Amino acid sequence: MKKNVSIIGLGYIGLPMACVVAKNAHSFYNVKGFDINVQVVDSLKAGKAHFYEPNLDSALALAIDNGIEFSTELEKSDIYVICVPTPFLEDGAYTPDLTYVYSALDRIASLGAHSCAIIIESTCPVGTTDAAIKYIYKKFGNEFAGEVLGAYCPERGIPGNTLYEMEFNPRLIGGHNQASKEFVQNFYSLFIKGPLHVTDSKVAEMSKL
Repeated sequence: MKKNVSIIGLGYIGLPMACVVAKNAHSFYNVKGFDINVQVVDSLKAGKAHFYEPNLDSALALAIDNGIEFSTELEKSDIYVICVPTPFLEDGAYTPDLTYVYSALDRIASLGAHSCAIIIESTCPVGTTDAAIKYIYKKFGNEFAGEVLGAYCPERGIPGNTLYEMEFNPRLIGGHNQASKEFVQNFYSLFIKGPLHVTDSKVAEMSKL
């Protein structure tokens, strides 16, 4: 029985990521694309990307053929990949705004306590992944006896060549703990053809910055 993976945020990174996963890992995972923007989701359901990236429409068509689903309702999943924006606050100090990251975590928590893996691809300050896993455990409650794996895997993609680079570039797997490193490395090996370098989450976060 296939497990579920949800890509949260279907922008310039999330949508290509969802297409690459659906291209190469659909035999193992039901791929779900989530976004809060109704117009974006409706467009994707109709097979039309909402921004231009070379070969993206054909990648989207293949993803749809392979069973990808798009929705404004997040479904309980075995893996969540967070690809949301992390802009700076307008405070003159370039403070990162993690509102969208924590909104994604709140949506995951709202599905009820469950074992899962949470992977962050958005650009984040050092320590975000550890804080996110602690936040989820707190949301799930003291009675939760399952396991939440976490990792920071910084996105790799230049506009104009995003699809190729996502699939073939070297990638960092920044695991929250050893179990997270092994699980996420195995997951990414299903759809990434470039070398995977395993480290801890703080090193991966720092490398992106």
